[in-house]
Amino acid sequence: MKMPKEGPTRMVRVISVHHFGGQGVEGCGEEVVGAAVDEANDRLLLALPTHAVQVRSLAPSSAPPFLFPTVDRVVRMLHCAKGNYVATLETKRNRQGRETTYARAYVNWDTASYTHSISVNESPESSKVKGEDGEPTGLLKDSLPSASQQQQPMRARIAGRVTPSGSQWWPGPSALEMLELPLKRAASPDSPMAVCNVTGNLIIGVGYNLILFAFRNPVHRLSKLRYVDFEESFTFELSFRPLHLLMAEDLVACMSKDALHVFRVGLDKETEIVDDEKEEESSKDCGTKMEVVYLPSIVEHDRSLRMTVNAAGHPGPFRESQQMVVLVGPKPIPNPLSPSVSPSATKENQLPEALPTIQHILRLQILACAKLGREEFRCFTLRTVYSAELSNKDAAEADSSNEEDDGSRTENQNPMRSENYEDLASIMFFVATQQEGYLYHFPGSKPVKRGTYPAKAMLPDAVYPLTAPVSSVVMEQYAVHALTETGLETYTMRAGKNLLQQLELHSDSKTSSKHTAYPSSEDPVCLIGLRPFFGVEHLFLTHRHLVLLASCSSSSEGSPSTSSQDSPISMSPSGGNTGRWTQYSLQLPTPTELFHDMMQVGSAHVMSNPATYLHLLSEGHLVLRLALRSQPLPQNALSDNLKKIKEASYKDLKGLFEESCALLADHYIRDDTDPDGTLASAYYHMAGLNPSQVIDRVLERNGTQNGSSAMKGLIRYIKKELLSTEEVNNGNDPLAAPDGESFALKLLSLLEENSPEDVSMLVLRSSALLACRQGVERVLKVLKQRQQLLQSSLGENGEETFTTPPPPQDALALAVVCLHRGCPDRACAVLTSLGAAGHLTSVLEEHSSLLFEPGEEKSLSELAGVVAEACPEALAEVLGKKAEKGGSKVLAGAVRALREKVAAAGSAAEGASTGKALRLLLEKHFAPVLSGKVEESSNTLLEESKMLVRSYLAGLIADSHLNGQKGESANSNSESVSEWEIFGPRLAFLERMSPFSSESRKKSSGSGSNQPSDGQKMCLIKLQSMLCSTRLHPECVAEVRQFLQGCPTTLGRHSLLALCIPPREATLFLLEVCPQALLQYAKDKYSADNDWKYLLLLLQRRLLTSQEQSPMRVFYTRILRDALSHLAHTLSLEEFVKVLPPGGGKGEVASYVAHYLRSCQQIQHANHIRSLIIATGNQLLSTLNFD
Repeated sequence: MKMPKEGPTRMVRVISVHHFGGQGVEGCGEEVVGAAVDEANDRLLLALPTHAVQVRSLAPSSAPPFLFPTVDRVVRMLHCAKGNYVATLETKRNRQGRETTYARAYVNWDTASYTHSISVNESPESSKVKGEDGEPTGLLKDSLPSASQQQQPMRARIAGRVTPSGSQWWPGPSALEMLELPLKRAASPDSPMAVCNVTGNLIIGVGYNLILFAFRNPVHRLSKLRYVDFEESFTFELSFRPLHLLMAEDLVACMSKDALHVFRVGLDKETEIVDDEKEEESSKDCGTKMEVVYLPSIVEHDRSLRMTVNAAGHPGPFRESQQMVVLVGPKPIPNPLSPSVSPSATKENQLPEALPTIQHILRLQILACAKLGREEFRCFTLRTVYSAELSNKDAAEADSSNEEDDGSRTENQNPMRSENYEDLASIMFFVATQQEGYLYHFPGSKPVKRGTYPAKAMLPDAVYPLTAPVSSVVMEQYAVHALTETGLETYTMRAGKNLLQQLELHSDSKTSSKHTAYPSSEDPVCLIGLRPFFGVEHLFLTHRHLVLLASCSSSSEGSPSTSSQDSPISMSPSGGNTGRWTQYSLQLPTPTELFHDMMQVGSAHVMSNPATYLHLLSEGHLVLRLALRSQPLPQNALSDNLKKIKEASYKDLKGLFEESCALLADHYIRDDTDPDGTLASAYYHMAGLNPSQVIDRVLERNGTQNGSSAMKGLIRYIKKELLSTEEVNNGNDPLAAPDGESFALKLLSLLEENSPEDVSMLVLRSSALLACRQGVERVLKVLKQRQQLLQSSLGENGEETFTTPPPPQDALALAVVCLHRGCPDRACAVLTSLGAAGHLTSVLEEHSSLLFEPGEEKSLSELAGVVAEACPEALAEVLGKKAEKGGSKVLAGAVRALREKVAAAGSAAEGASTGKALRLLLEKHFAPVLSGKVEESSNTLLEESKMLVRSYLAGLIADSHLNGQKGESANSNSESVSEWEIFGPRLAFLERMSPFSSESRKKSSGSGSNQPSDGQKMCLIKLQSMLCSTRLHPECVAEVRQFLQGCPTTLGRHSLLALCIPPREATLFLLEVCPQALLQYAKDKYSADNDWKYLLLLLQRRLLTSQEQSPMRVFYTRILRDALSHLAHTLSLEEFVKVLPPGGGKGEVASYVAHYLRSCQQIQHANHIRSLIIATGNQLLSTLNFD
């Protein structure tokens, strides 16, 4: 069957693996007008027409059934675990024949003195509770042992309005108590109701309204005893009349035959607030555009079920279509769900003052075209999934908090949320139409993320194609049971990845999310059980049993019932079902039993059909995983019986779960669908197996045959888990175990035979292997064979082979072996043979831990010294990238380690190479900072920046090893200069100074008989580039100035001093030592008019004081004229006049000033005429019409 691109799959696989542990059949013996189950205690409650409820235990060898009375005839009944109360809808006819419906709750029904044992086969006549005169009759009368007990009344009061008085505590707090719920609107026998087993809240549907009664368990002020009470808190108005209701925590689901609405009620800011004005604004933005998502149906008689999700949830003008469509569009009508606070919710009962916020989760509606085919919503159910561990407090704290709770809630507390709401991982919701079910997973304590078009986010997680029309459905943690016309169908549960991730977060598992795998979501739903039952109308689920109620004389036998298990059973008061009823109690298999049944069938298909084996194994694994990680109720809400069962089975569950993980890993390690070994590795981690155990397990199960799929998968696993550097960087090194030497030799044997190219990786990962002489010899042999193979392959291609370097990984491994054997020179030669630094850099990045001493990153290893000598660029690159990830602290640590390495160098060459690596590391960090490419203050690493400045100054006074190093010796042409300006472009005046200008003065201190080397020029250019940066710390500038004052022979001293001193001081300095660079310096550095005025006055003073025959007079005159010319062309006339000497100058300066003043006037006039011409031309051009 072709699957759609969007939405879940509708395929189903049929495999019979679900077997019940036993079946009990009992007759009811009389008419049943209502039924419910006590899920935690495995009890069935049957409402009889004799104003009594019969309670049956489903457990084997249990106590006999007993009765407790009701006030009127029960038409609907529910049991709530929180408070252990029974909620009923009861009807009573008055003398005029009019029927009135009451909502009531019964407390202490299983501990009251009214309860008494009966025989399940007694006739209805003998079970009469009351006669017409109100006295006990029939079975109840016969069973009361004493007259005092016959006179004990049923305590009755109105919930939320009347508290128990002192007299009402007689005959004790365990007496049967009836609470009548006040309904402001008249209810009907078919009014739906629902309870939450965690909060104890009760919700009743009356017409289009939902009335929420909040459960309370306050302490009586006088007796100090707790009692059960209900308070009407909220009323919700719907856009349709619901027939069925469900409630779990703050989630409410309403359903009619053609409409479904699921919403959340909250009082915090997390939920989505429904606001009419905001929705209208958003609808205007959306316009009339609708998003369509196609979900093809497979129902044969009606292949087109169409559902609509509107912004307001109301029906609209829908088109005829042959597809199932989900529409999201603008808001057509007012808000369909408007909550209101009950008038009785005052400050005295401490209910929230503000209106609750509503978050719409799911809104579906069947269209008229589908109704013609008699399509309708048949049933729905939900199940809460709590984590098995408390997330914020342990059970003891929870119990103590329960004891201290006075039953009231503060204004900020949500009455629809329990104290364990944070442990709610998900709510599984299942809704079924005629022959198709849809499973949704709603997030638990986290709000649903919704975008502009939330339809795609609310697609079902799985679609269940049913074999026949369905009438009822229930859900376990790991199975779905559907009651259809042909019988009982059992399907596997589809747990999404989000649900499992949420459960893993709360679990006590030490496995990280990286080592966690999830079953494939592409697997189809599996029909694991199909059993014929006839005449069954209702289906119930308890903790250990599946209960089916069948009517022997049902008028609808052979056809599905329209009632649902999700709402209480409602039999017609007129006696439509007056025949005998039969109770089928099917004992549910435990998770371990279900897993064994699945594996028994799956094991038969390991070789013949691996896909079926994997599917069953995945389903069994999911059963165990859900049973281990989740539970239907919070930990502190479980009954003592359930807690004991859970504790007793935990060890077996965990052992089977780990075994299932190991079996899944065994499959994936042989399967080509896991090419990188991720799934196999993750499942082995979840199984709690270390790499040594995994290798032994795989070799024992599959042998050591080379080239087999299992061996290939094992090599992938070894490479991922043992040869990967990620685990070493995280501090997890399985090769560093006490038996690491023998384990390393075992790995070496496997790699020698199956993957010799990974032997070098083993050498780089395992220090234990180097401690074994036999292992070292075998490694050298493998590396030599690989080099020979490489040489021969290149020789066959006609290439020269005597200079072929080894692969970078092999070269690094060989260098490590050479260092271990005490041959650092050979190690350096091997690394040097790689040539370009990039080859060594890539492999060093993967194994950066080898550059440091084991267990600490503050001191470099011997290998780092060899790398610094062979290729300092590679060492600096690796340390620089490590510092980029770790920040300034990592950089400071690397710098400190390199400094210590320089101080401990055994030779001058080693110290120089390590120093160069240190300088390259600092350049890599500070180049983007000082050039402005990275927004980071240079103050964070002041000492390191000073260190870089000192290294450049040291390179200026002596041509050490900088000129002879690879990668930096080049001719000082323009390209090299631009490459050396790593901290930003230098100022232009520096090119007119020594040693870069051919006209530099002879008295320049940097000039001499010997030309500077390229290394010295490189240091000078980099230092000049650094000083030209405006982001350099002033202390670094002071460091350079102080050094230059003490070393007058430093290369480029004058240019460096000009960069370190203030502009006016530098102007006077350059006028003395390098006047040809003064004008360009002024252009580069002057930022104020006063600086130019100072320069002109200084030149005028020099011309007036110098002698006519002085050779410097020519320089002064040229600088003055060039400066005046520059100012006349760049400044306006007013600005030019401001910078001129007072009075227009003196002597010959006055003639120069007058000449350039006229030039400035002419230039300004020309610019004015030019601007007028341009403006006139633009105006004329705008008036022309070229059409």
